[in-house]
Amino acid sequence: MSSKALANLVLLGLPFFLLLQACVPAREFKALDEKYQGLKDHVAALEFTNDTLNNALKETRATNATLLARWQNIQHYSDSLAADLRQLQESNTRLRNDYTDLESLHKGLMAGNQKEMGRLLAEIQKNQSQLQGREDALKEMERQLFQRRQEQEKEALRQREDKKKLDSLRADLERMSVDVEKKNANIAELQRALAQRDSVSQALRQRVSDAMFGFEGKGLSVYQKNGRVYVSLDEQLLFKPGKYDVDAKGREAILALGQVLTQHPEINVEVEGHTDDVPMKGTGQIKDNWDLSVMRATAIVRLLTTAGKLDPKRVTASGRGEYFPLDPAKTAEARQKNRRTEIILIPQISQVLDLIRN
Repeated sequence: MSSKALANLVLLGLPFFLLLQACVPAREFKALDEKYQGLKDHVAALEFTNDTLNNALKETRATNATLLARWQNIQHYSDSLAADLRQLQESNTRLRNDYTDLESLHKGLMAGNQKEMGRLLAEIQKNQSQLQGREDALKEMERQLFQRRQEQEKEALRQREDKKKLDSLRADLERMSVDVEKKNANIAELQRALAQRDSVSQALRQRVSDAMFGFEGKGLSVYQKNGRVYVSLDEQLLFKPGKYDVDAKGREAILALGQVLTQHPEINVEVEGHTDDVPMKGTGQIKDNWDLSVMRATAIVRLLTTAGKLDPKRVTASGRGEYFPLDPAKTAEARQKNRRTEIILIPQISQVLDLIRN
């Protein structure tokens, strides 16, 4: 029985209940009333429960409708997936068949082309080896090229430095060439002057020899050396031993020479006195061989400038002592040779000396 039917039953029994109340005692009526109120409350509770259940039923029906729709969607999706699965299975079957065919073909190719593949592999390895060799060769060439470039740069720098040096040397050479030309010209002039001097000396020697012909071989000798004419007179022709006064024979020879010299004012005269190495033992005016050599040379110069009439500015006297011997031997003959007076005739060659200085 539903709660609504129960409620209707209670309402129908209400008049009866009221009638019954009038017929029954109060105590029983109260008990009945309490039951009635209990039934009434129970009806109300049942109605509330019924409403709650009706609401829950509505929600359940809505949820069922939603679930039904979702299930239908899922079913549709499941059908679609089943169709896709069937297509995938069919595609997979075709792929397996294709794979089987390809695998068979691959096995056939591998079996048929194994030798060719080996040849190709060997060819590839050979090419790789050749390529590696060429790369190594290329690296070596690059290294050599870099080294060569460095060497070329160094060589270019060295050539530039050498060119600078060469240019400097050429400039120096040009200056030297000019100097050499000047010096060659000076040398040529000097040679002409020396030749002229030698010619003058030769002529002078000949004139002196002619003038002193009677004295040659008798303690007098005339010779030419280095452009000069030497008249060498032994001691016995001019002086007594240890003396510096000119003897008559020697005076005659000196004056004969003076006559020649007066005719040649361009000739300068040097008179050198020489002694031997025997020390002088005198205590008078002559102390040693230096004094003797100087005083003998001075005596000859005085004779030439007074009796010979030579310009004193042309004549020089010097004593050499025993320090320029003709013969260094310690014999009487050697000492006799060394005791001498040399008259040196010198042509004036100022121009030649100027050339030499330049």
